[in-house]
Amino acid sequence: MDLAPPPLTRVALWIVCGSIALARGDVATAAKRAAATRAVLAKARYDDQYHLPQALLDIEVALASGEPAAAVALAAESLKRYDLSVSSQRYVWPLLVASATAAREVPGEAAAALLDRLQTLAAKLDASGPVQDASKLSFAAICPVAGSDAADRLAAADAAVAAWEAARQPYPTAVALVRAAQVALSGPVGRGAAAARLRRAAPIAERLGGRPLAEQIAGLLRRADGTGAGTDRLGLTAREIEVLRLVTFGQSNREIAAALFISPKTASVHVSNILAKLSTGTRTEAAAKAHALHLFDAPSQRA
Repeated sequence: MDLAPPPLTRVALWIVCGSIALARGDVATAAKRAAATRAVLAKARYDDQYHLPQALLDIEVALASGEPAAAVALAAESLKRYDLSVSSQRYVWPLLVASATAAREVPGEAAAALLDRLQTLAAKLDASGPVQDASKLSFAAICPVAGSDAADRLAAADAAVAAWEAARQPYPTAVALVRAAQVALSGPVGRGAAAARLRRAAPIAERLGGRPLAEQIAGLLRRADGTGAGTDRLGLTAREIEVLRLVTFGQSNREIAAALFISPKTASVHVSNILAKLSTGTRTEAAAKAHALHLFDAPSQRA
């Protein structure tokens, strides 16, 4: 960046910086990088090597901000805006994986429609080389074929882990191990199998400085070990749990008050207490932590 590269090269570097910032837990910097790339690319002709990674960064920023519904909307808009059939599979597969991850986080028709569209696209898309193969297997782990049982889903998740290991990509390996652990927790193999995968992922996340991933792993490990990673372990009251759930949906104090039949001032007090107990400074951070700990996931979404 000190060499004052041309605009598109600058975009590519900003995207890399944004991705690293997200992995480190610096959502604000990632969002700033995403906004900068968006401004430049809005004036540029479509080029898959820039526009698709930029769309991917936007989706991942929304997810990291605790806004999965916004991530779903961004993913759906990207599929409409860009012709993926003429785009390099090198850039399409990561976008499909991030979009599917977002869709799995949100119930409702919009997410279901997005998943259907993603599966249709994936069925027509080839993969070339170990990294693309690994991305393809990651997508299959997130969107298993119809009729898959628990054993099939875990096998698909483990296949993605093995592919990322073979490609010598440590961070995606850790992410894939977490996905496999979530599948194990939701199936009959249970906590022991999940814990084994999480213990493989933990040192990777720690070594790389991936704080959000490390926190997610720690929370899942508590569940897998039976020590609990739920809201009871966070010291939240029943009412605070209700409020936190609404915070994760992006509702304001006034909206929370209306939903729970309390005053906006009382809602504000609850939110302040929640931020203190979660050791977070903002509502966005609290929502992100709730999502990272999967506090409100349905079993099907954890899979």
